[in-house]
Amino acid sequence: MKKNTGFIIFLVLIFSSALVSFASIRQLEGEWKNSDVNTREITKIRIRVRGVKVGVRVWGKCHPKDCDWGSVQGYPYASSIRDDLESQANALTAVFNTTSTQTMLFIKVSKRNRMTVNKFSRFKGNDQRSNYYSTDYFTKTLSTKPPELKIDFDDTQTTVLDKENRWGKKGLYIVGMGVAGDTGHTFAWYRDGTVSSGVSDRLDRHRKRYRYILPRGKTPDDIVGMGTISTRYRNKKISTVLLRKLVQITAFQFKKKKIKVYNVAWYRDGTYSVGDSNNLTLYGPKKYSLPLGKSPRDIVGMAIAKNTGHAFAWYRDGTVTSGSCMDLDKHRLPYRYVLPRGINTDDIVGMGITPDTGHTLAWYKNGMVSSGVSNHLDRYRKLYRYRLPKR
Repeated sequence: MKKNTGFIIFLVLIFSSALVSFASIRQLEGEWKNSDVNTREITKIRIRVRGVKVGVRVWGKCHPKDCDWGSVQGYPYASSIRDDLESQANALTAVFNTTSTQTMLFIKVSKRNRMTVNKFSRFKGNDQRSNYYSTDYFTKTLSTKPPELKIDFDDTQTTVLDKENRWGKKGLYIVGMGVAGDTGHTFAWYRDGTVSSGVSDRLDRHRKRYRYILPRGKTPDDIVGMGTISTRYRNKKISTVLLRKLVQITAFQFKKKKIKVYNVAWYRDGTYSVGDSNNLTLYGPKKYSLPLGKSPRDIVGMAIAKNTGHAFAWYRDGTVTSGSCMDLDKHRLPYRYVLPRGINTDDIVGMGITPDTGHTLAWYKNGMVSSGVSNHLDRYRKLYRYRLPKR
C-alpha cells in the first residue's frame, strides 16, 4: 500500500510541475531527439497533434539501427477540469504494449524546445526482472518541417503513417505478396496499381506487370496484406464448400465468377475483399477482426496456408497470429517470431506460404528474401536476393 501511495505522489508531482504554466498542446508537436546521444533507452519521439487528438511514435536504441515501437494515441492533460485541452494542456501520457512489457510515458514540456519524458517499464508474466523507471530529456528538431501524416484515432492503439514517396528504394513499393497453391507462382502487387507473376527471387519471370483494380474508395496504399488460395492444392481439387468457407464467399458470389486462384486483400480500414489477381472486387469489402490491442496498421505482412486455409498475420511488435480471413486470431493467439539477423519488422514488404513445402517466404525492403516457418523466418534458407521488375 505504501508503495502504491508513493507512486501516486510521484505522478502528482510530475503533473503538477508540468501544468504550472498554460500553453497549447501544439508545443509538443514535432520530432524530439534524446539529448543523451549514448542513451540505451528511447532515442527519438515524434508527436503529431490534431485538435486534442495526439499521435505518439517512439524509437528505441537498437543495433544496427533504432527499433520503431510503432505509434499509439496520446492523452493530453490540463491543470483543471474547466481548462481547454487544446489551448491549455502541456503534458500527455502514452502507453506502449508488447507481449512481455508495458511501457508508460509521461511527457511534459520543461522549457522552450525542451521536453522531459518519464518512462515506467513493467514486465509481464513470470519475468524476474524488476519494474523500473527512468527520466530522459529531449530537444526538438528544428531543421525542416516534418512530412504530412495520416492519423486515425480510436480508443485503442493507433498508428501514425508517414506519407512519403517510397519509390526508388528497392522493395519499398510492394504492397502485397502471394503464392498460388496450384502453380506455386509468386504474385506481387505494387503501389502503382500493377501486379506481376514470377518466382521468389524474380518477381516477373512468368508474367510482366499488368493492371489490377480494387473496390471503390480503396487505393494500393490501403493494403496491409495479401493472401492467395487456389481451387486446387497439390493437384487435388478443393471442395466448393471448403473454398467458400475459407474466403467467406456466399454460394451466389461463388457461381457469379469462377476463378482458379482467389486472392484476399486486407485493408487499413479493417475490411477485406476477394477476387483474382487483377480484380479484387469479386466479394467485399467486409469487416475483419484483429487480436486485442492491435490495429490494421500494426500488420506488416499476411499469407494463407494452402493445406489448412489458415490466414497468418505478422505484426510490427514481433508477433504472428493464425486465423481466418474474417478473424485473424481464430486459430492461434499472438506468438513471437524471429527475423533474420539485421532485419527489423518494418523491413517486411510481403509474405507468402509455398504450396509444396509449406515454407514461409518473407520479402524485405533491402531486396532480400528468406525462407522459414511462421515463427522463424529464415529457418530453411538465409537471406538471398530477389529481383524486381523494371519500373
